[in-house]
Amino acid sequence: MSEVDLKIACDTYVQGLAKNLRIIPQKTLGQSSKPAWHFERRKRLSSSFFKDIGSRRASTPCTNLVKRIVHGSHVKTAAMSYDHHTATILNRLLAEHMNTSPGPPSRNAACMYTEKALSSALAQTVWWGKMVL
Repeated sequence: MSEVDLKIACDTYVQGLAKNLRIIPQKTLGQSSKPAWHFERRKRLSSSFFKDIGSRRASTPCTNLVKRIVHGSHVKTAAMSYDHHTATILNRLLAEHMNTSPGPPSRNAACMYTEKALSSALAQTVWWGKMVL
């Protein structure tokens, strides 16, 4: 492959990445609210278990680890509840401001909108993506 061909191939690849950068967030937003996403995710081993699996001693029984992987841990701390609650409010306010229907709650909902797009009243309630109550 010549240097010119390599440059053309690299430019084409980078242009494809830029296109995907715009498309992927739109296609993946709210996917966790769909049953198909949960069905597919159940079949996969998430990266959060790799440390536990890799650092487990051969002499340690794996029963509890398998239970945790298969059944999961349904932890919901106060901070997690607060995050979900405020993300829901923020999502609703942004949807009202943008004249759209609210999607599923997202911790990073404010990141999708520029500061210029927010009204002054809404901008006063938003600080770094968190609702100030």
